[in-house]
Amino acid sequence: MIWLVFALLAGAAVMSVLAPLARKARASDPAGSDVAFFKQQIRDIEGESADGRLAPEDAETAKIEAARRLLRAQSSPDKAAVSSRRNATIAALAAIVLIPALSLFLYSRLGHSNMPDAPLQARLDAAPRTDMAGAVARIEAHLAEHPDDGRGFEVVAPFYLSDGRTADAVHAFSEALRLLGATAQRHAALGEARVFLSQGAVSAEARRDFEAALALDPSHKMSRYYLGLVAAQNGEREKATDIWSKLLSEAPPGAPWSERLRAQLDQLQGATQAQGAGQD
Repeated sequence: MIWLVFALLAGAAVMSVLAPLARKARASDPAGSDVAFFKQQIRDIEGESADGRLAPEDAETAKIEAARRLLRAQSSPDKAAVSSRRNATIAALAAIVLIPALSLFLYSRLGHSNMPDAPLQARLDAAPRTDMAGAVARIEAHLAEHPDDGRGFEVVAPFYLSDGRTADAVHAFSEALRLLGATAQRHAALGEARVFLSQGAVSAEARRDFEAALALDPSHKMSRYYLGLVAAQNGEREKATDIWSKLLSEAPPGAPWSERLRAQLDQLQGATQAQGAGQD
Protein backbone atom coordinates (compact mmCIF):
# COMPACT_ATOMS: atom_id res chain seq x y z
CA MET A 1 0.00 0.00 0.00
CA ILE A 2 2.81 2.42 0.85
CA TRP A 3 4.39 1.97 -2.58
CA LEU A 4 1.11 2.86 -4.29
CA VAL A 5 1.06 6.09 -2.30
CA PHE A 6 4.65 6.79 -3.34
CA ALA A 7 3.79 6.17 -7.01
CA LEU A 8 0.82 8.55 -6.85
CA LEU A 9 2.93 11.24 -5.21
CA ALA A 10 5.67 10.84 -7.83
CA GLY A 11 3.09 11.06 -10.63
CA ALA A 12 1.62 14.21 -9.13
CA ALA A 13 5.09 15.75 -8.90
CA VAL A 14 5.84 14.91 -12.54
CA MET A 15 2.52 16.34 -13.76
CA SER A 16 3.10 19.53 -11.79
CA VAL A 17 6.25 20.04 -13.88
CA LEU A 18 4.86 18.92 -17.25
CA ALA A 19 1.66 20.99 -17.19
CA PRO A 20 3.30 24.45 -17.13
CA LEU A 21 5.90 23.31 -19.68
CA ALA A 22 3.18 22.23 -22.09
CA ARG A 23 1.33 25.51 -21.66
CA LYS A 24 4.53 27.44 -22.24
CA ALA A 25 5.35 25.48 -25.40
CA ARG A 26 1.91 26.16 -26.85
CA ALA A 27 2.03 29.83 -25.94
CA SER A 28 5.52 30.39 -27.37
CA ASP A 29 4.81 29.37 -31.00
CA PRO A 30 4.91 32.64 -33.05
CA ALA A 31 4.88 30.76 -36.36
CA GLY A 32 1.45 29.40 -35.58
CA SER A 33 0.26 32.90 -34.76
CA ASP A 34 1.60 34.25 -38.10
CA VAL A 35 -0.20 31.54 -40.09
CA ALA A 36 -3.51 32.37 -38.40
CA PHE A 37 -2.92 36.08 -38.98
CA PHE A 38 -2.29 35.76 -42.75
CA LYS A 39 -5.25 33.40 -43.21
CA GLN A 40 -7.46 35.94 -41.53
CA GLN A 41 -5.94 38.69 -43.71
CA ILE A 42 -6.82 36.79 -46.89
CA ARG A 43 -10.41 36.34 -45.69
CA ASP A 44 -10.62 40.08 -44.94
CA ILE A 45 -9.33 40.98 -48.42
CA GLU A 46 -11.87 38.70 -50.04
CA GLY A 47 -14.63 40.23 -47.93
CA GLU A 48 -13.67 43.81 -48.80
CA SER A 49 -13.46 42.90 -52.52
CA ALA A 50 -16.91 41.32 -52.43
CA ASP A 51 -18.32 44.41 -50.70
CA GLY A 52 -16.83 46.69 -53.34
CA ARG A 53 -14.58 48.49 -50.89
CA LEU A 54 -11.45 47.23 -52.63
CA ALA A 55 -10.76 47.34 -56.40
CA PRO A 56 -10.39 43.86 -57.97
CA GLU A 57 -6.82 44.51 -59.11
CA ASP A 58 -5.81 45.82 -55.67
CA ALA A 59 -7.54 42.90 -54.00
CA GLU A 60 -5.68 40.42 -56.20
CA THR A 61 -2.32 42.08 -55.47
CA ALA A 62 -3.01 42.08 -51.68
CA LYS A 63 -4.11 38.43 -51.74
CA ILE A 64 -0.96 37.40 -53.60
CA GLU A 65 1.21 39.20 -51.05
CA ALA A 66 -0.69 37.73 -48.10
CA ALA A 67 -0.56 34.24 -49.64
CA ARG A 68 3.18 34.59 -50.18
CA ARG A 69 3.69 35.52 -46.53
CA LEU A 70 1.40 32.67 -45.46
CA LEU A 71 3.44 30.13 -47.40
CA ARG A 72 6.64 31.50 -45.92
CA ALA A 73 5.25 31.28 -42.40
CA GLN A 74 4.09 27.70 -42.97
CA SER A 75 7.35 26.53 -44.53
CA SER A 76 9.76 28.36 -42.19
CA PRO A 77 8.77 27.83 -38.54
CA ASP A 78 10.31 30.21 -36.10
CA LYS A 79 13.65 28.97 -34.78
CA ALA A 80 12.87 30.21 -31.30
CA ALA A 81 9.65 28.22 -31.28
CA VAL A 82 11.50 25.09 -32.37
CA SER A 83 14.10 25.66 -29.66
CA SER A 84 11.40 26.29 -27.06
CA ARG A 85 9.59 23.07 -27.94
CA ARG A 86 12.86 21.16 -27.87
CA ASN A 87 13.74 22.55 -24.44
CA ALA A 88 10.27 21.76 -23.17
CA THR A 89 10.58 18.19 -24.42
CA ILE A 90 13.96 17.75 -22.76
CA ALA A 91 12.65 19.18 -19.50
CA ALA A 92 9.61 16.91 -19.63
CA LEU A 93 11.73 13.81 -20.20
CA ALA A 94 14.04 14.85 -17.41
CA ALA A 95 11.07 15.30 -15.08
CA ILE A 96 9.64 11.89 -15.99
CA VAL A 97 12.94 10.12 -15.38
CA LEU A 98 14.81 12.16 -12.79
CA ILE A 99 12.07 12.95 -10.27
CA PRO A 100 11.10 9.30 -9.58
CA ALA A 101 14.74 8.20 -9.77
CA LEU A 102 15.86 10.85 -7.31
CA SER A 103 12.96 10.07 -4.99
CA LEU A 104 13.76 6.34 -4.95
CA PHE A 105 17.47 7.05 -4.44
CA LEU A 106 16.82 9.30 -1.43
CA TYR A 107 14.33 6.88 0.08
CA SER A 108 16.76 3.98 -0.33
CA ARG A 109 19.32 5.99 1.65
CA LEU A 110 17.10 7.62 4.25
CA GLY A 111 13.87 5.61 4.38
CA HIS A 112 12.97 2.54 6.42
CA SER A 113 10.24 0.74 4.54
CA ASN A 114 10.67 -2.45 6.57
CA MET A 115 10.43 -0.77 9.96
CA PRO A 116 7.31 -1.98 11.84
CA ASP A 117 4.87 0.44 13.43
CA ALA A 118 6.01 1.50 16.88
CA PRO A 119 3.37 0.82 19.55
CA LEU A 120 2.07 3.71 21.58
CA GLN A 121 4.17 2.82 24.63
CA ALA A 122 7.38 2.67 22.59
CA ARG A 123 6.67 6.02 20.94
CA LEU A 124 6.08 7.63 24.32
CA ASP A 125 9.25 6.11 25.77
CA ALA A 126 11.25 7.44 22.82
CA ALA A 127 9.71 10.92 22.96
CA PRO A 128 11.78 13.71 24.55
CA ARG A 129 10.66 14.72 28.01
CA THR A 130 9.88 18.18 26.70
CA ASP A 131 7.25 16.62 24.46
CA MET A 132 5.85 14.30 27.13
CA ALA A 133 3.17 16.77 28.23
CA GLY A 134 1.98 17.04 24.64
CA ALA A 135 1.94 13.25 24.24
CA VAL A 136 -0.07 12.81 27.44
CA ALA A 137 -2.45 15.55 26.35
CA ARG A 138 -3.05 13.75 23.05
CA ILE A 139 -3.79 10.50 24.88
CA GLU A 140 -6.18 12.32 27.20
CA ALA A 141 -8.00 13.78 24.21
CA HIS A 142 -8.19 10.30 22.68
CA LEU A 143 -9.57 8.83 25.92
CA ALA A 144 -12.16 11.59 26.16
CA GLU A 145 -13.54 10.40 22.82
CA HIS A 146 -12.89 6.70 23.45
CA PRO A 147 -13.39 6.06 27.19
CA ASP A 148 -13.48 2.31 26.58
CA ASP A 149 -9.84 2.17 25.44
CA GLY A 150 -8.31 0.29 28.35
CA ARG A 151 -4.91 0.17 26.67
CA GLY A 152 -4.83 3.96 26.56
CA PHE A 153 -5.49 4.15 30.31
CA GLU A 154 -2.80 1.55 30.96
CA VAL A 155 -0.25 3.51 28.92
CA VAL A 156 -0.91 6.91 30.47
CA ALA A 157 -1.24 5.75 34.12
CA PRO A 158 2.53 5.38 34.81
CA PHE A 159 3.14 8.88 33.47
CA TYR A 160 0.53 10.25 35.86
CA LEU A 161 2.28 8.45 38.70
CA SER A 162 5.75 9.74 37.79
CA ASP A 163 4.35 13.26 37.39
CA GLY A 164 2.79 13.28 40.85
CA ARG A 165 -0.80 13.08 39.57
CA THR A 166 -1.58 10.20 41.90
CA ALA A 167 -5.37 10.55 41.86
CA ASP A 168 -5.34 10.47 38.05
CA ALA A 169 -3.01 7.47 38.19
CA VAL A 170 -5.38 5.58 40.50
CA HIS A 171 -8.29 6.30 38.15
CA ALA A 172 -6.32 5.25 35.06
CA PHE A 173 -5.06 2.02 36.63
CA SER A 174 -8.61 1.24 37.83
CA GLU A 175 -10.03 1.76 34.34
CA ALA A 176 -7.31 -0.39 32.78
CA LEU A 177 -8.08 -3.17 35.24
CA ARG A 178 -11.81 -2.89 34.61
CA LEU A 179 -11.60 -2.73 30.82
CA LEU A 180 -8.70 -5.10 30.12
CA GLY A 181 -9.29 -7.71 32.82
CA ALA A 182 -7.51 -8.78 35.97
CA THR A 183 -3.81 -9.65 36.00
CA ALA A 184 -1.35 -9.70 38.88
CA GLN A 185 0.53 -6.72 37.45
CA ARG A 186 -2.62 -4.61 37.00
CA HIS A 187 -3.79 -5.27 40.56
CA ALA A 188 -0.32 -4.52 41.92
CA ALA A 189 0.04 -1.32 39.85
CA LEU A 190 -3.30 -0.07 41.15
CA GLY A 191 -2.30 -0.95 44.72
CA GLU A 192 0.99 0.91 44.39
CA ALA A 193 -0.79 4.00 43.02
CA ARG A 194 -3.06 3.89 46.09
CA VAL A 195 0.03 3.74 48.33
CA PHE A 196 1.43 6.84 46.61
CA LEU A 197 -1.93 8.56 47.03
CA SER A 198 -1.84 7.75 50.77
CA GLN A 199 1.72 9.13 50.98
CA GLY A 200 3.33 5.78 51.71
CA ALA A 201 0.68 4.17 53.85
CA VAL A 202 -0.84 0.92 52.60
CA SER A 203 -4.57 1.46 52.78
CA ALA A 204 -7.15 -1.30 53.09
CA GLU A 205 -8.00 -0.90 49.39
CA ALA A 206 -4.34 -1.15 48.42
CA ARG A 207 -3.93 -4.24 50.56
CA ARG A 208 -6.84 -5.89 48.79
CA ASP A 209 -5.21 -5.08 45.45
CA PHE A 210 -1.94 -6.73 46.49
CA GLU A 211 -3.74 -9.77 47.87
CA ALA A 212 -5.67 -10.09 44.60
CA ALA A 213 -2.38 -9.92 42.69
CA LEU A 214 -0.87 -12.70 44.82
CA ALA A 215 -3.97 -14.81 44.30
CA LEU A 216 -3.19 -14.69 40.57
CA ASP A 217 0.59 -14.96 40.95
CA PRO A 218 1.91 -16.06 44.37
CA SER A 219 5.46 -15.12 43.38
CA HIS A 220 4.67 -11.51 42.42
CA LYS A 221 7.49 -9.53 44.04
CA MET A 222 5.91 -6.09 44.24
CA SER A 223 2.82 -7.41 45.98
CA ARG A 224 4.90 -9.44 48.45
CA TYR A 225 6.97 -6.36 49.26
CA TYR A 226 3.92 -4.23 49.99
CA LEU A 227 2.28 -6.91 52.10
CA GLY A 228 5.51 -7.00 54.08
CA LEU A 229 5.17 -3.24 54.46
CA VAL A 230 1.60 -3.75 55.71
CA ALA A 231 2.91 -6.12 58.38
CA ALA A 232 5.65 -3.65 59.37
CA GLN A 233 3.18 -0.76 59.61
CA ASN A 234 0.88 -2.89 61.77
CA GLY A 235 3.72 -3.77 64.15
CA GLU A 236 4.02 -7.37 62.91
CA ARG A 237 7.80 -7.18 62.62
CA GLU A 238 8.44 -10.94 62.53
CA LYS A 239 5.97 -11.41 59.73
CA ALA A 240 7.44 -8.49 57.81
CA THR A 241 10.98 -9.81 58.39
CA ASP A 242 9.99 -13.24 57.11
CA ILE A 243 8.35 -11.82 53.95
CA TRP A 244 11.21 -9.47 53.13
CA SER A 245 13.95 -11.99 53.93
CA LYS A 246 12.48 -14.52 51.52
CA LEU A 247 12.04 -11.83 48.90
CA LEU A 248 15.64 -10.69 49.31
CA SER A 249 16.97 -14.25 49.02
CA GLU A 250 15.19 -14.59 45.66
CA ALA A 251 16.50 -11.30 44.30
CA PRO A 252 18.56 -11.72 41.10
CA PRO A 253 22.15 -10.40 41.20
CA GLY A 254 22.25 -6.66 40.77
CA ALA A 255 18.50 -6.17 41.27
CA PRO A 256 18.02 -2.39 41.68
CA TRP A 257 15.55 -2.80 44.53
CA SER A 258 17.58 -5.28 46.60
CA GLU A 259 19.75 -2.63 48.33
CA ARG A 260 16.73 -0.62 49.39
CA LEU A 261 14.99 -3.73 50.65
CA ARG A 262 18.10 -4.79 52.58
CA ALA A 263 18.26 -1.38 54.27
CA GLN A 264 14.60 -1.60 55.25
CA LEU A 265 15.10 -5.13 56.54
CA ASP A 266 18.13 -4.05 58.64
CA GLN A 267 16.12 -1.17 60.03
CA LEU A 268 13.24 -3.47 60.88
CA GLN A 269 15.49 -6.04 62.56
CA GLY A 270 17.25 -3.27 64.51
CA ALA A 271 13.90 -1.99 65.76
CA THR A 272 12.90 -5.54 66.78
CA GLN A 273 16.16 -6.05 68.70
CA ALA A 274 15.79 -2.67 70.40
CA GLN A 275 12.25 -3.53 71.44
CA GLY A 276 13.42 -6.88 72.85
CA ALA A 277 16.25 -5.25 74.78
CA GLY A 278 13.82 -2.72 76.23
CA GLN A 279 11.50 -5.42 77.43
CA ASP A 280 14.40 -7.23 79.14
